[in-house]
Amino acid sequence: MDKIILCYARPVKTTRLLRHESFPFLEYKEGSIIHSRKTHTHIQWSLSYLVSGETHVSIGNETVSMKASECLSIPPLIPHLCTPYETQEFQFGVLYIPTQLLTPYKSFIHQLSIGHMPITEFNTFVNQFIQAKNQQSIHALFEKLAQSFTIKTPIKKQNRLFKNTYNLVKYSSRSERYKEYYNLRNRFGTGKKTIEQIFKIEKAKSLLATNLSICEIAQECGFYDQSHFHRCFRQFTGLTPLQYKGKQ
Repeated sequence: MDKIILCYARPVKTTRLLRHESFPFLEYKEGSIIHSRKTHTHIQWSLSYLVSGETHVSIGNETVSMKASECLSIPPLIPHLCTPYETQEFQFGVLYIPTQLLTPYKSFIHQLSIGHMPITEFNTFVNQFIQAKNQQSIHALFEKLAQSFTIKTPIKKQNRLFKNTYNLVKYSSRSERYKEYYNLRNRFGTGKKTIEQIFKIEKAKSLLATNLSICEIAQECGFYDQSHFHRCFRQFTGLTPLQYKGKQ
């Protein structure tokens, strides 16, 4: 694989995704104008890097600010959303690493914090992770990354979503419905409908790694039709299903 050129080297009008050849959910995403527009989560640990601009980040019930050259370490299954300042050019890169590849580093990957890292160093890490030959290489790289990550702002621990979170809400009246809605908002920073969609999107990501068609995946995940699936998937990921599948 050729060396990756990060978006700071040239303007990126769309979002693109690069994926490790042997570890399919070890991914790198970069973009600018098009990004996730809905509160979302990832099953992987992620490191978001702000190349240019400034953004608010809602993480559960916390809101923090990020500036260029800062990076955000997000544990798996933590709901979050970036809202860039519209007056500034916004460019980002995100490295996603499956937690099963990082079992020796559980204490680090469950820390929620903003740190600083030079862009050239982040670029080097991305290239090395995407081209790592085996799990031992990934461990060695992550050890270096953890040492290079200078924490600037620790963030209060937030509640993680879990598989049956959205099944917790059972109501029979309007007052109970609102009560449970605000209960979820207080715990996770978002409501039941968004949580349901988050799990649909995560299921769809897994199925996009199979030979199922886009239409079959839409049906399997409970979307009304292929158009509805396409629209929701792009809102939550900044990518179309075909882009995520690597077919576009």
